[in-house]
Amino acid sequence: MKTKLFFIFIFYVLSHHIFGQKYENYTEEGLASYYTEKFEGRITASNEKFNGQEMVGSHKKLPFGTKVLVTNLANNKEVTIRINDRGPYAYGRIMDISQAAAEKIGLIETGTAKISIKVISVGKKNDPKVEIDKPYLKENKVENTNIIVNNKYILGKMYNIWGTEQNPKGFGIQLGSMQSAEASLKYCKKISQELNGKEKIFMAAYKNDIGNIIYKVFLGEYEDEKVAKNNMKKYASVIGTQTLVKRY
Repeated sequence: MKTKLFFIFIFYVLSHHIFGQKYENYTEEGLASYYTEKFEGRITASNEKFNGQEMVGSHKKLPFGTKVLVTNLANNKEVTIRINDRGPYAYGRIMDISQAAAEKIGLIETGTAKISIKVISVGKKNDPKVEIDKPYLKENKVENTNIIVNNKYILGKMYNIWGTEQNPKGFGIQLGSMQSAEASLKYCKKISQELNGKEKIFMAAYKNDIGNIIYKVFLGEYEDEKVAKNNMKKYASVIGTQTLVKRY
């Protein structure tokens, strides 16, 4: 019996050591977003209650308890978080962080940002056998027709900086997404002022893949995609580099 326990112990130590080495100094770059208030108090994949005021976040594979340095590449602000959940499950994103952590790196205003992550210390190996919150995993099909949000905006419709419905054609530059219409319109007006009103600015409300309403901001209305890309570079000092060209 003692021999059996000894070998089990040796196996655990070696596997933990090898696993830990796998993620030592692990780095990655990609998009990040943050948890909204609807997740407060929910059970995470690590079997903890989620607390948006703690410096915590999710990753698809880093062990729970791993401490990670997160850097917002748009402003070089940093925060250290602890992995306590799995995800994110939105396309193209590598991490969700708590609201408190998002505030530290200036992520609240933009909603998403390109980040870099670097593992500081590796946590434990095994995921607890708990059922991940089904609404969080569910990818909702967006149905925009006639759904009104904030008592004013129809999902998927474009609006100018004064809140009047528009119908832009061709291509635009997506500047970012925000959690509220007020913040989005404020940002629209700010960009318009900085560009001296030379370009059209639009805002649209969407439902993301976990059911939250977000507001995206777009710059310009261009027939040619190449022109849109050139202007994306031209206005980089005002709109930043974390932008992309999208067809309306």
